[in-house]
Amino acid sequence: MNFYKVIFYLFIFIFLYFHPSKSQILSDEECGCNTLNVNFLKNKPTDDQLHLLLDSVNFGENKTLYRIPVKFWIYRKSDGKDGFSEEKIKELLYWLNYYHSINNTGLSYYLKPDIRYIDNNRLVKLKYILQAPFQTAFHKSKACINVHIADKLKLKRRNHNSRNLSGTYNAITKGVIIVKGSSISTLTHEIGHYLGLKHPHRFWKSKLLGEPVSRTKEIRGTHIKMCEKKGDGLCDTPAEPNLSRFTDDNCKYTGWNVSDSYGVVYVPNTDNIMSYTKNRECRTQFTKEQIALMLYTASKNKYSKFWEVTDKNTIRFNFDTYEPDNSRNSSTELNFNIKQTHTFHEIFNSPRKETFKDSVDWLFIKCDTTKQSETKIIIAKSDAEFPAMRIRVYNSDGLIYQKEITEPEEIKINTPCKDVLYIQVINIMFENILGGYSIKLAE
Repeated sequence: MNFYKVIFYLFIFIFLYFHPSKSQILSDEECGCNTLNVNFLKNKPTDDQLHLLLDSVNFGENKTLYRIPVKFWIYRKSDGKDGFSEEKIKELLYWLNYYHSINNTGLSYYLKPDIRYIDNNRLVKLKYILQAPFQTAFHKSKACINVHIADKLKLKRRNHNSRNLSGTYNAITKGVIIVKGSSISTLTHEIGHYLGLKHPHRFWKSKLLGEPVSRTKEIRGTHIKMCEKKGDGLCDTPAEPNLSRFTDDNCKYTGWNVSDSYGVVYVPNTDNIMSYTKNRECRTQFTKEQIALMLYTASKNKYSKFWEVTDKNTIRFNFDTYEPDNSRNSSTELNFNIKQTHTFHEIFNSPRKETFKDSVDWLFIKCDTTKQSETKIIIAKSDAEFPAMRIRVYNSDGLIYQKEITEPEEIKINTPCKDVLYIQVINIMFENILGGYSIKLAE
Protein backbone atom coordinates (compact mmCIF):
# COMPACT_ATOMS: atom_id res chain seq x y z
CA MET A 1 0.00 0.00 0.00
CA ASN A 2 1.45 3.40 -0.93
CA PHE A 3 2.17 6.31 1.40
CA TYR A 4 -0.94 8.27 0.44
CA LYS A 5 -3.25 5.37 1.24
CA VAL A 6 -1.64 4.94 4.64
CA ILE A 7 -2.22 8.64 5.37
CA PHE A 8 -5.83 8.32 4.15
CA TYR A 9 -6.63 5.42 6.46
CA LEU A 10 -4.87 7.16 9.33
CA PHE A 11 -7.14 10.16 8.79
CA ILE A 12 -10.22 7.91 8.82
CA PHE A 13 -9.05 6.32 12.06
CA ILE A 14 -8.56 9.72 13.73
CA PHE A 15 -11.99 10.88 12.53
CA LEU A 16 -13.74 7.79 13.87
CA TYR A 17 -11.97 7.78 17.17
CA PHE A 18 -12.33 11.44 18.07
CA HIS A 19 -15.60 12.32 16.35
CA PRO A 20 -17.89 13.60 19.12
CA SER A 21 -20.91 11.67 17.91
CA LYS A 22 -19.07 8.38 17.57
CA SER A 23 -20.72 6.80 20.57
CA GLN A 24 -24.18 7.79 19.40
CA ILE A 25 -23.49 6.61 15.87
CA LEU A 26 -22.16 3.24 16.94
CA SER A 27 -24.73 2.61 19.65
CA ASP A 28 -27.22 1.11 17.21
CA GLU A 29 -25.17 0.84 14.03
CA GLU A 30 -22.45 -1.70 14.67
CA CYS A 31 -21.78 -2.30 10.98
CA GLY A 32 -19.34 0.56 11.04
CA CYS A 33 -18.46 3.18 8.50
CA ASN A 34 -21.48 2.69 6.27
CA THR A 35 -23.44 4.44 9.01
CA LEU A 36 -21.57 7.68 8.43
CA ASN A 37 -22.61 7.84 4.79
CA VAL A 38 -25.65 10.07 5.13
CA ASN A 39 -25.44 11.14 1.49
CA PHE A 40 -26.03 7.69 0.03
CA LEU A 41 -29.75 8.54 -0.24
CA LYS A 42 -28.97 11.25 -2.80
CA ASN A 43 -27.55 8.68 -5.22
CA LYS A 44 -29.97 5.85 -4.47
CA PRO A 45 -32.59 5.06 -7.13
CA THR A 46 -36.15 6.06 -6.28
CA ASP A 47 -38.79 3.50 -5.34
CA ASP A 48 -40.23 3.67 -8.85
CA GLN A 49 -36.82 3.13 -10.42
CA LEU A 50 -36.17 0.13 -8.19
CA HIS A 51 -39.45 -1.48 -9.23
CA LEU A 52 -38.71 -0.76 -12.89
CA LEU A 53 -35.37 -2.50 -12.44
CA LEU A 54 -37.12 -5.60 -11.12
CA ASP A 55 -39.48 -5.53 -14.09
CA SER A 56 -36.54 -5.23 -16.50
CA VAL A 57 -34.92 -8.41 -15.16
CA ASN A 58 -38.25 -10.29 -15.02
CA PHE A 59 -38.14 -10.66 -11.26
CA GLY A 60 -39.92 -13.82 -10.17
CA GLU A 61 -38.44 -16.13 -12.80
CA ASN A 62 -35.99 -17.57 -10.26
CA LYS A 63 -32.87 -17.11 -12.36
CA THR A 64 -29.31 -16.14 -11.55
CA LEU A 65 -28.22 -12.71 -12.74
CA TYR A 66 -24.85 -12.34 -11.01
CA ARG A 67 -22.28 -14.88 -9.79
CA ILE A 68 -19.98 -13.17 -7.30
CA PRO A 69 -16.71 -14.65 -6.01
CA VAL A 70 -15.95 -14.43 -2.29
CA LYS A 71 -12.40 -14.36 -0.91
CA PHE A 72 -11.83 -15.55 2.66
CA TRP A 73 -9.12 -14.29 5.00
CA ILE A 74 -8.78 -16.44 8.12
CA TYR A 75 -7.10 -15.16 11.30
CA ARG A 76 -5.24 -17.81 13.28
CA LYS A 77 -2.72 -18.00 16.11
CA SER A 78 0.93 -17.43 15.24
CA ASP A 79 1.52 -21.19 15.13
CA GLY A 80 -1.23 -21.59 12.52
CA LYS A 81 -3.67 -23.29 14.89
CA ASP A 82 -7.31 -22.64 15.79
CA GLY A 83 -8.38 -21.28 12.41
CA PHE A 84 -11.70 -21.51 10.60
CA SER A 85 -11.96 -24.82 8.72
CA GLU A 86 -12.73 -25.31 5.03
CA GLU A 87 -15.79 -27.28 6.12
CA LYS A 88 -17.08 -24.20 7.97
CA ILE A 89 -16.39 -21.99 4.95
CA LYS A 90 -18.43 -24.37 2.83
CA GLU A 91 -21.24 -24.04 5.37
CA LEU A 92 -21.04 -20.23 5.29
CA LEU A 93 -21.36 -20.18 1.50
CA TYR A 94 -24.23 -22.66 1.67
CA TRP A 95 -26.27 -20.38 3.96
CA LEU A 96 -25.34 -17.28 2.00
CA ASN A 97 -26.65 -18.87 -1.20
CA TYR A 98 -29.63 -20.35 0.65
CA TYR A 99 -30.92 -16.97 1.84
CA HIS A 100 -30.48 -15.44 -1.59
CA SER A 101 -32.14 -18.44 -3.23
CA ILE A 102 -35.29 -18.44 -1.07
CA ASN A 103 -35.64 -14.71 -1.70
CA ASN A 104 -35.04 -15.09 -5.43
CA THR A 105 -32.51 -12.24 -5.45
CA GLY A 106 -30.75 -13.33 -8.65
CA LEU A 107 -27.41 -13.27 -6.78
CA SER A 108 -25.22 -16.29 -6.06
CA TYR A 109 -21.77 -16.66 -4.55
CA TYR A 110 -18.80 -18.98 -4.89
CA LEU A 111 -15.38 -19.42 -3.32
CA LYS A 112 -12.44 -17.59 -4.84
CA PRO A 113 -9.29 -19.62 -4.14
CA ASP A 114 -7.08 -19.73 -2.45
CA ILE A 115 -8.14 -19.21 1.14
CA ARG A 116 -5.62 -16.89 2.80
CA TYR A 117 -4.42 -17.23 6.38
CA ILE A 118 -3.14 -14.46 8.67
CA ASP A 119 -1.19 -16.06 11.54
CA ASN A 120 -0.79 -13.55 14.36
CA ASN A 121 -1.76 -13.97 18.00
CA ARG A 122 -2.54 -10.26 18.29
CA LEU A 123 -5.06 -10.31 15.44
CA VAL A 124 -7.26 -13.32 16.20
CA LYS A 125 -9.21 -11.00 18.50
CA LEU A 126 -9.58 -7.93 16.31
CA LYS A 127 -10.11 -4.47 17.75
CA TYR A 128 -12.93 -2.72 15.92
CA ILE A 129 -11.33 0.73 15.79
CA LEU A 130 -7.60 0.08 16.07
CA GLN A 131 -7.18 -2.99 13.85
CA ALA A 132 -10.22 -3.94 11.78
CA PRO A 133 -10.11 -1.06 9.23
CA PHE A 134 -6.41 -1.52 8.60
CA GLN A 135 -6.63 -5.30 8.22
CA THR A 136 -9.44 -5.04 5.67
CA ALA A 137 -7.44 -2.37 3.82
CA PHE A 138 -4.15 -4.27 3.71
CA HIS A 139 -5.61 -7.73 3.07
CA LYS A 140 -7.91 -7.59 0.07
CA SER A 141 -8.20 -9.09 -3.38
CA LYS A 142 -9.73 -7.47 -6.46
CA ALA A 143 -12.95 -8.39 -8.25
CA CYS A 144 -14.57 -10.15 -5.30
CA ILE A 145 -16.06 -9.68 -1.85
CA ASN A 146 -13.36 -9.95 0.81
CA VAL A 147 -14.54 -11.66 4.00
CA HIS A 148 -12.35 -11.75 7.11
CA ILE A 149 -13.00 -14.29 9.88
CA ALA A 150 -11.61 -13.73 13.38
CA ASP A 151 -12.20 -15.22 16.82
CA LYS A 152 -13.61 -11.97 18.20
CA LEU A 153 -14.31 -8.40 17.16
CA LYS A 154 -14.14 -6.04 20.13
CA LEU A 155 -15.59 -2.55 20.17
CA LYS A 156 -14.25 -0.25 22.91
CA ARG A 157 -16.03 3.09 23.22
CA ARG A 158 -15.17 6.11 25.31
CA ASN A 159 -17.13 6.11 28.56
CA HIS A 160 -18.72 2.80 27.61
CA ASN A 161 -17.90 -0.80 28.36
CA SER A 162 -16.31 -2.93 25.66
CA ARG A 163 -18.57 -5.24 23.73
CA ASN A 164 -18.05 -8.10 21.32
CA LEU A 165 -19.63 -7.77 17.87
CA SER A 166 -20.60 -10.61 15.56
CA GLY A 167 -19.69 -8.82 12.35
CA THR A 168 -19.12 -5.55 10.55
CA TYR A 169 -18.82 -3.99 7.11
CA ASN A 170 -16.43 -1.13 6.39
CA ALA A 171 -17.72 0.97 3.51
CA ILE A 172 -14.33 2.64 3.00
CA THR A 173 -12.19 -0.50 2.66
CA LYS A 174 -15.12 -2.57 1.29
CA GLY A 175 -14.23 -5.33 3.74
CA VAL A 176 -16.53 -7.68 5.65
CA ILE A 177 -15.58 -9.15 9.03
CA ILE A 178 -17.48 -11.86 10.87
CA VAL A 179 -16.51 -13.81 13.96
CA LYS A 180 -16.45 -17.53 14.51
CA GLY A 181 -19.69 -18.79 16.02
CA SER A 182 -21.82 -15.91 14.73
CA SER A 183 -25.32 -16.51 13.41
CA ILE A 184 -25.76 -18.27 10.07
CA SER A 185 -27.43 -15.08 8.79
CA THR A 186 -24.54 -12.76 9.74
CA LEU A 187 -22.55 -13.12 6.52
CA THR A 188 -25.69 -12.50 4.43
CA HIS A 189 -26.42 -9.39 6.53
CA GLU A 190 -22.91 -7.96 6.09
CA ILE A 191 -22.81 -8.68 2.36
CA GLY A 192 -26.17 -6.91 2.19
CA HIS A 193 -24.28 -3.81 3.35
CA TYR A 194 -21.63 -4.41 0.67
CA LEU A 195 -24.45 -4.35 -1.87
CA GLY A 196 -25.88 -1.06 -0.66
CA LEU A 197 -28.38 -1.99 2.05
CA LYS A 198 -28.71 -0.17 5.36
CA HIS A 199 -30.38 -1.14 8.62
CA PRO A 200 -34.16 -0.56 8.71
CA HIS A 201 -33.60 1.02 12.15
CA ARG A 202 -30.96 3.43 10.82
CA PHE A 203 -31.03 6.68 12.83
CA TRP A 204 -34.25 5.60 14.54
CA LYS A 205 -33.48 7.83 17.54
CA SER A 206 -32.88 10.94 15.43
CA LYS A 207 -35.74 13.40 14.92
CA LEU A 208 -34.03 14.76 11.82
CA LEU A 209 -32.91 11.55 10.10
CA GLY A 210 -35.20 8.94 11.64
CA GLU A 211 -37.77 7.31 9.38
CA PRO A 212 -41.47 7.78 10.25
CA VAL A 213 -43.84 4.84 10.42
CA SER A 214 -46.09 6.39 7.77
CA ARG A 215 -45.22 5.28 4.24
CA THR A 216 -46.96 8.29 2.68
CA LYS A 217 -45.70 11.13 4.89
CA GLU A 218 -43.93 13.70 2.71
CA ILE A 219 -41.04 16.05 3.36
CA ARG A 220 -42.54 19.48 4.02
CA GLY A 221 -42.85 21.59 0.88
CA THR A 222 -42.18 18.67 -1.48
CA HIS A 223 -43.90 15.64 -2.89
CA ILE A 224 -41.04 13.38 -1.79
CA LYS A 225 -41.92 10.59 0.62
CA MET A 226 -39.89 10.57 3.81
CA CYS A 227 -39.40 6.81 3.62
CA GLU A 228 -37.30 7.36 0.47
CA LYS A 229 -35.01 9.90 2.13
CA LYS A 230 -34.74 8.80 5.75
CA GLY A 231 -33.72 5.64 7.57
CA ASP A 232 -32.67 2.99 5.07
CA GLY A 233 -34.29 4.90 2.19
CA LEU A 234 -36.67 2.08 1.23
CA CYS A 235 -40.43 2.27 1.57
CA ASP A 236 -41.20 -1.44 1.64
CA THR A 237 -39.11 -1.99 4.78
CA PRO A 238 -41.29 -0.83 7.67
CA ALA A 239 -39.73 1.73 10.00
CA GLU A 240 -38.47 0.08 13.15
CA PRO A 241 -36.47 0.65 16.33
CA ASN A 242 -33.41 -1.44 17.10
CA LEU A 243 -35.11 -4.84 17.35
CA SER A 244 -32.39 -6.33 19.54
CA ARG A 245 -34.10 -4.38 22.34
CA PHE A 246 -37.68 -5.06 21.34
CA THR A 247 -37.90 -8.73 20.27
CA ASP A 248 -37.77 -11.92 22.30
CA ASP A 249 -36.06 -15.22 21.55
CA ASN A 250 -39.14 -16.41 19.63
CA CYS A 251 -38.99 -13.44 17.23
CA LYS A 252 -42.01 -11.76 18.76
CA TYR A 253 -42.02 -7.95 18.76
CA THR A 254 -42.24 -6.55 22.31
CA GLY A 255 -42.09 -2.79 21.69
CA TRP A 256 -45.85 -2.31 21.62
CA ASN A 257 -45.54 1.22 23.08
CA VAL A 258 -42.45 2.42 21.17
CA SER A 259 -43.24 5.19 18.68
CA ASP A 260 -41.50 7.31 16.05
CA SER A 261 -40.82 11.07 16.26
CA TYR A 262 -44.45 11.77 15.32
CA GLY A 263 -45.93 9.61 18.06
CA VAL A 264 -46.94 6.73 15.76
CA VAL A 265 -46.30 3.27 17.19
CA TYR A 266 -43.89 1.06 15.22
CA VAL A 267 -45.28 -2.06 13.51
CA PRO A 268 -42.13 -3.75 12.19
CA ASN A 269 -41.39 -7.06 10.59
CA THR A 270 -39.14 -9.33 12.64
CA ASP A 271 -37.72 -11.45 9.84
CA ASN A 272 -35.70 -8.97 7.76
CA ILE A 273 -32.10 -9.97 7.20
CA MET A 274 -30.91 -6.38 7.68
CA SER A 275 -32.60 -6.00 11.09
CA TYR A 276 -31.12 -6.58 14.55
CA THR A 277 -33.55 -9.07 16.05
CA LYS A 278 -32.47 -10.46 19.42
CA ASN A 279 -32.50 -13.94 17.94
CA ARG A 280 -30.54 -13.57 14.71
CA GLU A 281 -32.01 -16.82 13.38
CA CYS A 282 -35.27 -14.89 12.87
CA ARG A 283 -33.68 -13.13 9.90
CA THR A 284 -34.59 -14.83 6.63
CA GLN A 285 -36.18 -12.26 4.30
CA PHE A 286 -35.26 -9.46 1.90
CA THR A 287 -37.94 -7.11 0.55
CA LYS A 288 -38.36 -6.46 -3.17
CA GLU A 289 -36.77 -3.03 -2.93
CA GLN A 290 -33.83 -4.43 -0.97
CA ILE A 291 -33.35 -7.00 -3.73
CA ALA A 292 -33.56 -4.31 -6.40
CA LEU A 293 -31.02 -2.13 -4.60
CA MET A 294 -28.59 -5.05 -4.30
CA LEU A 295 -28.94 -5.77 -8.02
CA TYR A 296 -28.47 -2.08 -8.80
CA THR A 297 -25.31 -1.93 -6.67
CA ALA A 298 -23.93 -5.08 -8.27
CA SER A 299 -24.57 -3.60 -11.72
CA LYS A 300 -22.55 -0.50 -10.80
CA ASN A 301 -19.55 -2.45 -9.50
CA LYS A 302 -16.45 -1.98 -11.67
CA TYR A 303 -16.26 -5.77 -12.11
CA SER A 304 -19.95 -6.32 -12.78
CA LYS A 305 -19.44 -7.40 -16.39
CA PHE A 306 -17.41 -10.34 -15.08
CA TRP A 307 -20.18 -11.28 -12.66
CA GLU A 308 -23.18 -10.97 -15.01
CA VAL A 309 -24.46 -14.27 -16.34
CA THR A 310 -25.70 -12.51 -19.47
CA ASP A 311 -22.11 -11.86 -20.51
CA LYS A 312 -21.12 -14.31 -23.26
CA ASN A 313 -18.07 -15.46 -21.33
CA THR A 314 -19.62 -15.97 -17.90
CA ILE A 315 -20.84 -19.49 -18.74
CA ARG A 316 -17.26 -20.42 -17.89
CA PHE A 317 -17.98 -19.44 -14.28
CA ASN A 318 -21.11 -21.57 -13.87
CA PHE A 319 -20.51 -23.30 -10.53
CA ASP A 320 -22.69 -26.03 -9.03
CA THR A 321 -24.60 -26.07 -5.76
CA TYR A 322 -22.02 -28.29 -4.03
CA GLU A 323 -19.20 -25.75 -4.21
CA PRO A 324 -16.71 -25.37 -2.69
CA ASP A 325 -15.59 -28.99 -2.90
CA ASN A 326 -12.08 -28.75 -4.31
CA SER A 327 -10.36 -30.28 -1.27
CA ARG A 328 -10.91 -33.29 0.96
CA ASN A 329 -11.79 -30.99 3.86
CA SER A 330 -14.61 -29.38 1.86
CA SER A 331 -15.91 -32.60 0.32
CA THR A 332 -19.65 -33.19 -0.20
CA GLU A 333 -21.43 -36.22 1.19
CA LEU A 334 -22.80 -38.66 -1.41
CA ASN A 335 -25.98 -40.44 -0.31
CA PHE A 336 -27.87 -43.44 -1.68
CA ASN A 337 -29.90 -42.86 -4.83
CA ILE A 338 -29.65 -39.07 -4.64
CA LYS A 339 -28.15 -37.75 -7.85
CA GLN A 340 -25.76 -34.83 -7.65
CA THR A 341 -24.89 -32.71 -10.67
CA HIS A 342 -21.42 -31.15 -10.68
CA THR A 343 -19.66 -28.78 -13.05
CA PHE A 344 -16.07 -28.00 -13.87
CA HIS A 345 -15.67 -24.29 -14.31
CA GLU A 346 -13.38 -21.30 -14.14
CA ILE A 347 -13.24 -18.80 -11.29
CA PHE A 348 -12.81 -15.18 -12.24
CA ASN A 349 -9.66 -13.65 -10.77
CA SER A 350 -9.27 -10.15 -12.22
CA PRO A 351 -9.23 -8.65 -15.71
CA ARG A 352 -5.43 -8.76 -15.91
CA LYS A 353 -4.83 -12.12 -14.30
CA GLU A 354 -5.45 -15.69 -15.41
CA THR A 355 -8.63 -17.23 -14.07
CA PHE A 356 -8.50 -20.02 -11.53
CA LYS A 357 -9.50 -23.46 -12.77
CA ASP A 358 -11.92 -25.57 -10.75
CA SER A 359 -10.94 -28.95 -12.15
CA VAL A 360 -11.25 -31.13 -9.02
CA ASP A 361 -14.28 -32.25 -7.00
CA TRP A 362 -14.21 -34.17 -3.72
CA LEU A 363 -17.03 -36.27 -2.30
CA PHE A 364 -17.27 -38.69 0.61
CA ILE A 365 -19.34 -41.72 1.60
CA LYS A 366 -19.99 -42.68 5.20
CA CYS A 367 -19.32 -46.39 5.30
CA ASP A 368 -21.85 -47.17 8.01
CA THR A 369 -24.59 -46.11 5.56
CA THR A 370 -23.59 -48.48 2.74
CA LYS A 371 -24.46 -51.72 4.60
CA GLN A 372 -22.75 -53.77 1.89
CA SER A 373 -19.26 -54.89 0.96
CA GLU A 374 -19.45 -53.55 -2.58
CA THR A 375 -19.81 -49.84 -3.26
CA LYS A 376 -21.39 -48.83 -6.59
CA ILE A 377 -21.00 -45.32 -7.95
CA ILE A 378 -22.84 -44.34 -11.13
CA ILE A 379 -21.33 -41.49 -13.14
CA ALA A 380 -23.61 -40.19 -15.88
CA LYS A 381 -24.03 -37.26 -18.27
CA SER A 382 -25.49 -33.94 -17.27
CA ASP A 383 -26.62 -31.01 -19.41
CA ALA A 384 -22.98 -29.99 -19.86
CA GLU A 385 -20.50 -31.77 -22.11
CA PHE A 386 -19.03 -34.90 -20.52
CA PRO A 387 -15.25 -34.49 -20.05
CA ALA A 388 -12.52 -37.08 -19.66
CA MET A 389 -12.06 -37.67 -15.94
CA ARG A 390 -9.79 -39.47 -13.53
CA ILE A 391 -11.61 -41.11 -10.62
CA ARG A 392 -9.71 -41.80 -7.43
CA VAL A 393 -11.07 -43.40 -4.25
CA TYR A 394 -9.37 -43.24 -0.87
CA ASN A 395 -9.97 -44.86 2.51
CA SER A 396 -8.08 -44.21 5.75
CA ASP A 397 -5.10 -46.18 4.43
CA GLY A 398 -4.76 -44.14 1.25
CA LEU A 399 -5.53 -44.62 -2.46
CA ILE A 400 -7.49 -47.84 -3.11
CA TYR A 401 -8.93 -47.28 -6.59
CA GLN A 402 -8.11 -45.25 -9.70
CA LYS A 403 -9.52 -45.18 -13.21
CA GLU A 404 -9.80 -42.81 -16.16
CA ILE A 405 -13.13 -42.59 -17.99
CA THR A 406 -14.26 -40.77 -21.12
CA GLU A 407 -17.94 -41.74 -21.00
CA PRO A 408 -20.60 -42.51 -18.38
CA GLU A 409 -19.80 -45.57 -16.31
CA GLU A 410 -20.74 -47.57 -13.23
CA ILE A 411 -17.79 -48.01 -10.90
CA LYS A 412 -17.67 -50.90 -8.43
CA ILE A 413 -15.35 -50.79 -5.44
CA ASN A 414 -14.90 -54.05 -3.53
CA THR A 415 -12.26 -52.96 -1.04
CA PRO A 416 -13.77 -52.87 2.47
CA CYS A 417 -14.53 -49.41 3.78
CA LYS A 418 -13.27 -48.85 7.33
CA ASP A 419 -14.78 -45.49 8.11
CA VAL A 420 -15.17 -43.05 5.21
CA LEU A 421 -14.51 -43.32 1.49
CA TYR A 422 -13.31 -40.18 -0.27
CA ILE A 423 -13.88 -39.79 -4.00
CA GLN A 424 -11.76 -37.41 -6.06
CA VAL A 425 -13.02 -36.51 -9.54
CA ILE A 426 -10.45 -34.77 -11.74
CA ASN A 427 -11.09 -33.17 -15.11
CA ILE A 428 -8.08 -34.22 -17.21
CA MET A 429 -9.26 -32.34 -20.31
CA PHE A 430 -9.88 -28.98 -18.64
CA GLU A 431 -8.06 -26.91 -21.25
CA ASN A 432 -10.48 -28.08 -23.93
CA ILE A 433 -13.69 -28.95 -22.08
CA LEU A 434 -15.26 -27.40 -18.99
CA GLY A 435 -18.23 -29.73 -18.83
CA GLY A 436 -19.96 -31.55 -16.05
CA TYR A 437 -21.38 -34.85 -14.85
CA SER A 438 -23.87 -36.41 -12.46
CA ILE A 439 -22.93 -38.89 -9.76
CA LYS A 440 -24.97 -41.20 -7.57
CA LEU A 441 -24.34 -43.86 -4.93
CA ALA A 442 -26.35 -46.92 -5.96
CA GLU A 443 -27.78 -49.86 -4.02
